[in-house]
Amino acid sequence: MDTFSQELAVLQKAYKKILAIGLMVFFLVLVFLILEIFKIVQILEISWKTIFGPITFVVVAVSLLLVLIFVYKCEQHRAVLQIEKTRRFTQFVLSRLSKMAFWSDYEGHFVYVNNAACQKLGYTEQELLNLKVFDIEDIFPFISWEEHWQKLKSSGNLVIESYYRTKNGKIFPVEIHETYIEFEGKEYNCTFVEDMTIRKESEESLRKSERFLTDIFESILDGISVLSLDLTVLRVNTVMEKWYSCHLPLIGKKCYTCYHGSNRVCDPCPSLRCLLSGKPENEIVAGLPGSPVEWIELYSYPMKNPQTGKIVGILEFVRDITQRKKAEIALEQSETKFRTLFNDMSEGVALHELILNKEGNPSDYRIIDVNPSYSKHTGIPMEMAKGILGTKVYGTEKPAYLDVFAKVAQTGEPYIFDTYFPPLKKHFHVSVVSHGKNCFATVFEDITERKKREQELHEKNAELERFTYTVSHDLRSPLITIKGFLGVMQQDLLSGRQDRILNDMKRISDAADKMESLLRDLLELSRIGRIVNKPIKISLDQLFKDAIELLSGSIKKKEINIVLYSGFPFVYGDPVRLLQVIQNLLENAIKYIGQQESPLVEIGMREKDQEKIFWIKDNGIGIDPKYHENIFGLFNKLDAKTEGTGIGLALVKRIVEVHGGRVWVESEGLGKGATFCFTLPCTAE
Repeated sequence: MDTFSQELAVLQKAYKKILAIGLMVFFLVLVFLILEIFKIVQILEISWKTIFGPITFVVVAVSLLLVLIFVYKCEQHRAVLQIEKTRRFTQFVLSRLSKMAFWSDYEGHFVYVNNAACQKLGYTEQELLNLKVFDIEDIFPFISWEEHWQKLKSSGNLVIESYYRTKNGKIFPVEIHETYIEFEGKEYNCTFVEDMTIRKESEESLRKSERFLTDIFESILDGISVLSLDLTVLRVNTVMEKWYSCHLPLIGKKCYTCYHGSNRVCDPCPSLRCLLSGKPENEIVAGLPGSPVEWIELYSYPMKNPQTGKIVGILEFVRDITQRKKAEIALEQSETKFRTLFNDMSEGVALHELILNKEGNPSDYRIIDVNPSYSKHTGIPMEMAKGILGTKVYGTEKPAYLDVFAKVAQTGEPYIFDTYFPPLKKHFHVSVVSHGKNCFATVFEDITERKKREQELHEKNAELERFTYTVSHDLRSPLITIKGFLGVMQQDLLSGRQDRILNDMKRISDAADKMESLLRDLLELSRIGRIVNKPIKISLDQLFKDAIELLSGSIKKKEINIVLYSGFPFVYGDPVRLLQVIQNLLENAIKYIGQQESPLVEIGMREKDQEKIFWIKDNGIGIDPKYHENIFGLFNKLDAKTEGTGIGLALVKRIVEVHGGRVWVESEGLGKGATFCFTLPCTAE
């Protein structure tokens, strides 16, 4: 139990004792009074009936008087006890108060100090009561105390900041709350003092932090703007003031007014979105007309109360991206030009990056981008190439031309080459250049047709050489015959041998006919390819029937069974020339049917690799495989005894090739028959 409680208990016990004693005295006085009355009655021998009323009145009156006196004394004592209780309670509270408490009089003498004051200042209670306010506080020299006292007296309360000095001379800041009091005719200053050391240190730390944040705020090269919830500018740094100097002052205005010269919220407004979403937002917007900042990138961040989490404002970071935006526009224009060139190039273009293995050596390459012509030249859709490894795009086990591509990508030296690419079955002319570290681009074009034409030209030249040789050889034979028999005929004329002259003339005539036939066939061959009629849609089934009808005499003569299968498609070409092809092939089959007991010629069609192949098959004498190519040459005849010049199959080959097809022969050998095959376009292309 504390001291105050103990003292209060003692007072309460004393009050109870006084109350008990008072009651005892009252009863004793009352008894004494009654006894004395009895004595008086006996002495005077007065009748009880005569004096009972007055006696009763006197007893009651005296009793009431005693009771009133007793109650008054009790109440007086209780009031004193209550005042003492209040005084002691107040003293108890003040003694335990953490703040320093002083009572001082008009002259500055301390009349009361609490324990906190003694502990903080390092004095005992008695030492402090012997001091004045001026001894611990330098703010009030004696000459200004009177002025301060009058000010306190007139206002009743004052709050001031000052410095106290401890017994050992240490000075510390304090906040003083003074109250003027008059008690029992005397004036007092009731003072409560709070040590402000920690608060001052916190304030100084806060000021340093504020200065530090202000330094950061002002040193950031980006513009910073603090907005209220209604988008009013609360604070800006010098960068914003510099950028928007034409609208100074900025603080107090709406952000859209001072930053964008508008009287309404911008659209889009990242700060408004930030308020609605509670998340950071950003936007690129045009700057204020006339400002050096033409383009800005605006980041808006919500400022939240850490206790409640509610948004209390918006922090805007504004970055000048004028140069970046101009560079982006220039880059976009350059990209547009490049992309236009890239997309419109007739050559295929593919951008690649090398794929390196763990050792840092090239192991593959990935296609980054391709232009539309890439698909035109390769037949591979763009979406099937972008972002895919070369081995997967082209279906190769090893990346094609990796050594060449890696050298260009790593050295930067361009390279040009022609190649045949088996996976695509095409010839390409390829230019390789580097467009970055471990990156390369291929610019290529499909030269398959050119190579094909070159090959055809080569074959034509070879054919021309063979043609020249053949013509010179085959045309010389009739000339030699004519020349020889002219000499013989001259001798026969001189000798008068008329019978031999007619024979010589017949030999010369036969040689001339042969030469005419050769020249006619050569002229026909030369016309093919130079005179080409416009292709039309033709019924191949009808062409076969027409050819059979034209050769019906030879077919009947050799009793050949002709089998014409159905299902032939329509083809496109010159009907006269194509009839010539079928007639030559059918005539060739009839001519070389041999001495078969059951001669048979079949005409049909098969399909392979989505290509329709037409064929004429016989069970004739067959062809040795070593002659399969030669038979399509000029004047080549496997049997010199047969009729004709040997130019028929050469005509067939030329006509079919002019129509975009192929022709070849299939035969297992002599006596095994032969099958002549050819292809023709079934579309109008």
